[in-house]
Amino acid sequence: RRSSDLHEQFEEKMSTLIDNIPYKAFIGDGAKWIWNWVDTDYPEAIQILDYFHAKEHLCDFAALFFGSDTAGKNEWIKQQEGLLFNDDVELVIGNIRSLPKSGKKIIRKAQKALINYYGQNKKRMLYKTYRNMGLMIGSGPIEAANRHVIQHRMKRSGQRWTINGLQQVANLRVVHKSDDWDTVLGMINKAA
Repeated sequence: RRSSDLHEQFEEKMSTLIDNIPYKAFIGDGAKWIWNWVDTDYPEAIQILDYFHAKEHLCDFAALFFGSDTAGKNEWIKQQEGLLFNDDVELVIGNIRSLPKSGKKIIRKAQKALINYYGQNKKRMLYKTYRNMGLMIGSGPIEAANRHVIQHRMKRSGQRWTINGLQQVANLRVVHKSDDWDTVLGMINKAA
């Protein structure tokens, strides 16, 4: 399958689940198709760039730029992290831009890429604002839930699943972990 087909399937299934939720916030890793979908279908939603992805990009660049200067790298990252947690992404972009020009093309290219990445996502990097609103700034808890809710049940020794059977058990597992059996019972009673 083409990735665009998978995106469309995901968007359709997700929309079915969330269309009736009045207040929406999306956390993403910067994949353009996610933000395009949210911009098109949920323009009123809050969009959050996963903080840990944003920091990972910062750390990767700092490792390249500072090389063996671990103390300098760690101090610089700590300063930028403090700014990010204070909604000062513009200052971080300025700090990246104002670093001494490197003679290495790979570093200049990484610097430009990080500036572009942060520039394209700055409206999604208001981490202090999001935290003050009680929102998560990272997708880690959701990824952990996937391991706990789905993988823990589905990947037991000796299990084999058809796609249909897997989906049905996954649906029940989600309901079980959400403690939402009343919804299932309501559906059963409607069908009866």
